[in-house]
Amino acid sequence: MIRWHTLETPDLELAKPTKEDLQEVDDDVSSSDLKKKVLLEGLRTGIKEDTQFMIDALCDEKPYDKTQERIVIAAMVEQRERYIEQLLKSPFVQRKIAESSIDPEADPAIAQSLFNEVKTAVDATKDIDDEQMEDEDVKVERNLFKETKNAYKNYKKLRDDVIMHNGRLVVSIVKRYRGLGLDFLELAQEGVVGLMRATDKFEPERGNKFSTYATWWIRQAARNAVSQKSRNIRIPSHVVDELYKMQKAEQELIRAGEQPKAKHISEISGLSVERIKELRQIRKRPASIDEVVDNHNQDGTSLGSMIADSSAESVDAHIQSNDIRLAIEAALTKMNVQPKRIEAWLIHRGFPDGNSKTLKETADIMGISREKVRQYIAAIDRVLPSAKLRALLPSSVEREIQ
Repeated sequence: MIRWHTLETPDLELAKPTKEDLQEVDDDVSSSDLKKKVLLEGLRTGIKEDTQFMIDALCDEKPYDKTQERIVIAAMVEQRERYIEQLLKSPFVQRKIAESSIDPEADPAIAQSLFNEVKTAVDATKDIDDEQMEDEDVKVERNLFKETKNAYKNYKKLRDDVIMHNGRLVVSIVKRYRGLGLDFLELAQEGVVGLMRATDKFEPERGNKFSTYATWWIRQAARNAVSQKSRNIRIPSHVVDELYKMQKAEQELIRAGEQPKAKHISEISGLSVERIKELRQIRKRPASIDEVVDNHNQDGTSLGSMIADSSAESVDAHIQSNDIRLAIEAALTKMNVQPKRIEAWLIHRGFPDGNSKTLKETADIMGISREKVRQYIAAIDRVLPSAKLRALLPSSVEREIQ
């Protein structure tokens, strides 16, 4: 069994659900959906060992019944308030609040961070007796922290129990987001993050069931993960919602023994046929050029290394260009053309590297004036049409200089 007491509340920057949001969630997950057999359907085939372990751990504890949930949640919230109230007595925390304008009561994640800081400071003085302690503020801090630590332990125990008893809720919700770019292990981990956030922020006085509130946070965590982490190109959240609707409709049709055609999906999901076609293209995961190709040699070859560089000159082209240059140079030399003129013409036409040069660029390379380069090139251009030169060139080279 996984024990969640080693986990702290991760940062999940999402807005609080509105009353309307929670009304839409209500009764979205039924008790029959949380039966272990139903949850594990289609999850055990072809999955890794660590994923199987995660699934088993999340499904280990049965959900609370309504009475149990109400009693345990009320006790957890009471202990959370008591622990934060005790934490606020700390001189260190009071200074931190004044300096940073933070509110631990509004966000338990802030309270958790402050608790950790106080604990670190107090632990640093644990080997010093009170009689030897000269700093009175530290003495006060240590004595207050004993009470804070006890209150925190009581809250943490109830919080961990709530998380474990709602593990099946996580599985039930995040399994609907499979096939959108994240594997099930990642989705489950993100779902647990959402559940932890729900336990920290739940307010019974708002009149909602905890399972309803937790469902919203788990769904938001999974949705946010698919949007932000499933691929290199981020998918907007509203598109993730559309993908979810489409996939849910597809699954309904498959369970009914029907083909998930765009027309039928449209009728169930409310999305247009054209939009469904677009979403099916979006759902296709783009390959990364850094992705390692699965080959028999297992040499870690990446996809990118196997793609030819269209901008790079091929070996054959380089050899051909060099042959042409040598042929022209030899023919012009036999006609007693000055080497400087041959060099200027070849540079200008781009035979050394495949990139033609302007008169100024050629002049800069050769260290002579632009006018001199123009004269050299003009002299070669006058020679090129002559029958005598062409008789000295292969036919393939003759075509290149026309």
